[in-house]
Amino acid sequence: MQPAALRKEARTPLTSHGRYGPHAALLILGLAAGPVGAQVEAPTSPTWRPHQVTVSALGGGAAYSSFLTVELATGDERLTARTAMAVAGALGYWPRRGWGVRLHGGWAPTRFERERRGGNEPGTPPDARGANLSVWMADLDLLIRLPIGLGRVEPYGVVGGGVVRYVADESAALPSEARGDFAAGTSTRGALVLGAGALIPMQRRDLLLTFEVTDHVVRSPVRGPTGQAASVTSNVRLLVGLTLPLFWAGF
Repeated sequence: MQPAALRKEARTPLTSHGRYGPHAALLILGLAAGPVGAQVEAPTSPTWRPHQVTVSALGGGAAYSSFLTVELATGDERLTARTAMAVAGALGYWPRRGWGVRLHGGWAPTRFERERRGGNEPGTPPDARGANLSVWMADLDLLIRLPIGLGRVEPYGVVGGGVVRYVADESAALPSEARGDFAAGTSTRGALVLGAGALIPMQRRDLLLTFEVTDHVVRSPVRGPTGQAASVTSNVRLLVGLTLPLFWAGF
């Protein structure tokens, strides 16, 4: 016969017969599940909060289509602007989760350039490099959040309007076809803005990595004496940068 002390059932806090057993087990499971759930849940970009204000800084490159095409006996000669670096900044406001507006501005330092196509002497003519040309742009855009699930990548569309201002370096010789349009040193055109971009939350100070490609469609800044200017020309820019949410109005 065993002593009474040995026959007494051992109890632990997790034993169902214990006084605090079920409650302790639920508490431990809850504490263990909490961190796991927090890691699995995907963060939501602060840009999509209603009444959110953001500021963006971007850099990349800009490419230009033909300003003017002249038909020569040796082939077609195009007057355009050289592909160059570009920088931009934007101030945005999101009244709703699905759309926002922004004031956007950019600058690209480039130069006039000639290209020859077709004929017996394709390539770059001797006077290919022209005067320096600064391309300034300012526009007001509508940003539309696209309903596409790409994980942490949050795509959006861009549509808007503004102006593009071409400023030529008057200290250098302008191309003969552009002298009439740049008699005052500048040429300004209205622009239609189309594009798309994506935001990626960086989980650091609410910063967002921003990728964007836009096309500023404008009337050619060079009409030329022969009237062979392109009806419209494109300023295509590929930009990468950071977007910072400044504050949330909290409405």
